[in-house]
Amino acid sequence: MKSLEETISIPGYEMLGSYEAGVPVYNIRLRVRARKKQILSALAEFTLKLISLGANTDSNIANALGLENSFVESSLGQLSALQLINAQVNNTNNPPVMQFSLTAKGKDALNKTLMSTFDTLLPIQVDGLTGRYSTVNKDNLFWDSVELRKNGTFLLHGSTKSRPTVEYLNADINNLISMFRNQQDDLGNSDQLVEVLEVLNPKLMYKLVKILVFRNRQEGQIKFRVFEGYEPILEYDEKLTERERNGSRVIPDDFLIPQADFTPSSLYKDLKIDISQLQRQQAEFENLSKEKESLTSQGLKDDKPDPNIVTTRTLRIQELEKALTELSNKQASTRLIKASEHFSKLKQAITQSNNYVLIVSPWINSDVVDDEMLINIKDAVKRGVWILIGYGMPLRHKETKEDYIDSRVSDQFKNIQKTQEGKHLVLLWLGNTHEKILVCDNVFSVVTSHNWLSYRGDRGFRSETGTYSEDPRIISETIKHVLSEFKYLPDGFPLKEK
Repeated sequence: MKSLEETISIPGYEMLGSYEAGVPVYNIRLRVRARKKQILSALAEFTLKLISLGANTDSNIANALGLENSFVESSLGQLSALQLINAQVNNTNNPPVMQFSLTAKGKDALNKTLMSTFDTLLPIQVDGLTGRYSTVNKDNLFWDSVELRKNGTFLLHGSTKSRPTVEYLNADINNLISMFRNQQDDLGNSDQLVEVLEVLNPKLMYKLVKILVFRNRQEGQIKFRVFEGYEPILEYDEKLTERERNGSRVIPDDFLIPQADFTPSSLYKDLKIDISQLQRQQAEFENLSKEKESLTSQGLKDDKPDPNIVTTRTLRIQELEKALTELSNKQASTRLIKASEHFSKLKQAITQSNNYVLIVSPWINSDVVDDEMLINIKDAVKRGVWILIGYGMPLRHKETKEDYIDSRVSDQFKNIQKTQEGKHLVLLWLGNTHEKILVCDNVFSVVTSHNWLSYRGDRGFRSETGTYSEDPRIISETIKHVLSEFKYLPDGFPLKEK
């Protein structure tokens, strides 16, 4: 039988690999209120109660109710058919008399029929990615986080919106009623769920899925195909692709996408930046640094060092320091930066700029533009710094501009723009960009594959990298390129041609 990797393909995409992941599932108990739907007639219910009190013949029951025996016989027949009472002939009487007693089922029914409502527990399972809930399936195999971490399995985090609230569940009460009925016995199947009272603390477990990762050959976009066994889960595909787009952790750290696969911006060619050369320099710098660190560590561990070894080691460390200095000088004006460095450069640009910050980023969300970042932007605007942000890619089916910016961020930007210096914050819809660019005054520029305003670079492995430059020529050409993308420049902007 062929593996999933051998059978699945996406036109225009190449497969980067696959890995096993744990999808969070919350086992939750709901405290609910239910109403007993009457399955007995009022006469049968009274008959059941009188039998429990010792009125165990039809005559006794009829006398207590003030009815003819024929009426009581009808209710006794109903109770007997439901196996709520036993009938036994007492031969000690003359003539013999039929006597009745409650069965265990009858005692349980009597207790329930006397309650108009009662509180009970309803267990459900909630999918941590989609928020969908269902009845507990005991046949499914679940794992706890400790077991999976021991095996090195990558664990996906649950969405905060996936845990249902009392209000949400009560709004979908019909679905819960069906689940509730399925968990009752034959008699209790008539119980009617009324409302959810409380969502008790969930127990987090995981189910295993296999994730196949694909990348568009031209644009570099990532797509996922998710399988539980050999069953595809299309909703997971969409959820994880959306997370990847928004910069959340989807790919495990050890899922190595070679840095050589990095697709450079077309701007690199215009700027005559040789990415492969920068990559070689970066790799050499890292290798030399590791060797120096290892030799230095060995020297610290030696209790009785051999003088010859010490001398050889010292000379090699000196050679490494010289080589590292030479490489640092080469990288002084233009070098590669990793995903984890991008956020600090963005923060540096906004907090230290004196004139303007230019940002091109297709997506904008509150993961990056959080409360702290908003404060930094407000402070920069108050200093008179112009912050121009260009965002947006070509709209796809059913997409709108609002899909490319978090509504909360949009509202906060509008609040800043209403302030006295608010005109200095300019948000421009580009609608045609895959570029990711940052410029801080004439101090530095970064051209990258990193989404500046939707990914912090601090979670999981992402192959994004970029070039940081303090070279005046590169900064000038980058600014010219960015401004050509901005169809509108505000009055007073320092780089606007007069």
